[in-house]
Amino acid sequence: MNKSFASLAAGVTIALAAAPAFAANEAAAIAAKYAQDAAAATTIEAVHSNMRMALNCLVGPGDEAYVAAAGGTCADGAITTADGMAAISYRLAAQIAKTAIALDTLGGAQFAARTAERLITTTDPNDVDDRNGLATLMPATTSGTVRTLDIANSTMTLGNDTYYIRTPSNDIITGLTAGQRVEVTYVMEDGRRVATAIRKIEGTPAL
Repeated sequence: MNKSFASLAAGVTIALAAAPAFAANEAAAIAAKYAQDAAAATTIEAVHSNMRMALNCLVGPGDEAYVAAAGGTCADGAITTADGMAAISYRLAAQIAKTAIALDTLGGAQFAARTAERLITTTDPNDVDDRNGLATLMPATTSGTVRTLDIANSTMTLGNDTYYIRTPSNDIITGLTAGQRVEVTYVMEDGRRVATAIRKIEGTPAL
């Protein structure tokens, strides 16, 4: 796929000015701006290029995920210059950035970019008990029996709980049926349970 990397002419100062306040260091602030630009991009190539630069700023030179040719204005990686909850949040954001780069559907890649931006910016590194930040984005696991599936709206219910399926293609729920027992990994986003992985129970392979 043809990839065009965004110009760096805007510079670090503009990137920092546009980034939300809770980024713990300069590299994180720039990564957040790239992720923000990726989420707003209107082509898959632009999403990929911005998320590649965001990933560079998160991991820094020397990491196997760093691609110098992709550009980026960060001399150091946000992960290597942070600690505590901020460092954990940035590592999760880097994983989501890799997902965004791998996706070939615009909506899915944009969603991943928004998720990465939130991981970078919603946890205040000065408040380890930030209840509105990383704590709401850490994954949890539950199990139960599928009661209903709505493939068109990417939702599934276990008992009385609704889970929104994070995938642009619904592949994650292919083969599931009502009555199937599953293990669900999910995060809480805006008060909703968003499933990031679903595994059939009883020895069947993960979906």
